[in-house]
Amino acid sequence: MAFELVTAEMLASLIDNALRFTDHLKDPRLASWVSELVDARNRILTKLGGGTVDATLAAAQKEANDNDKLHDRRHRKTHRLLTALADDERPEVAAAATLVLRLAYADGLAFINRPFEVEVAYHAKFEERLRRPDVEAALRTLAGPLPELASDLAAITAAATALRASLQKVRQARLDKLGNPSSPELFAARRDALETWATFARVVDKVHKGDAPATRQARESLVGDWRRLLAAAGTATPAEDAEDPSAGGGGDAGGDAPAAP
Repeated sequence: MAFELVTAEMLASLIDNALRFTDHLKDPRLASWVSELVDARNRILTKLGGGTVDATLAAAQKEANDNDKLHDRRHRKTHRLLTALADDERPEVAAAATLVLRLAYADGLAFINRPFEVEVAYHAKFEERLRRPDVEAALRTLAGPLPELASDLAAITAAATALRASLQKVRQARLDKLGNPSSPELFAARRDALETWATFARVVDKVHKGDAPATRQARESLVGDWRRLLAAAGTATPAEDAEDPSAGGGGDAGGDAPAAP
């Protein structure tokens, strides 16, 4: 997804999520961004609250919601069946089901509660895991005791594909609305919030860099969804040769940190 397709609602959701993790924002270089993030989110919500949802956008949103529910149900069913087989009395069946759960569902079902775009991004990873030779072998073992598994997995792919198409319709409807002369303030609020958020994300990568578990968790909590959105679209992060933003959000990073909202 190109940056211009990141919706105003999506930005507000990303910012809201990051602001929840106050422990990861205590570093002065990040704390100095809190007020800017809050302002950016509030400007978006104010403009969205004053707008109207046209019929095209409403229909696209309903379609996306319906496809998301279907996608989630199919994943829950497959995960439930595999979990049951992991306790099967036949050792080879139990081992195969356990392997598929461990590798294909390495993150459990947490992803189905993430933003729609993250679910779509996850599906590419899910399919890649299913193509692993050891997973393919395990699925062949499970074909006997669970003959519907192949069709269930195909149904998951179909649902993910439908969700992706629905999201594209939503994005296009958003772009049409943002491009309408009657929405210049929303367009400007979204543009400014995107610039603020993308710069903040670069700061997070600088402050919470490294492979220590606590550091990785901080990055995941603050900007994990954003990185997955970019990865799903094959979109690079903002230019690395841009001015180093690590001094903070327009203020002295070494000064008193603003209070969390």
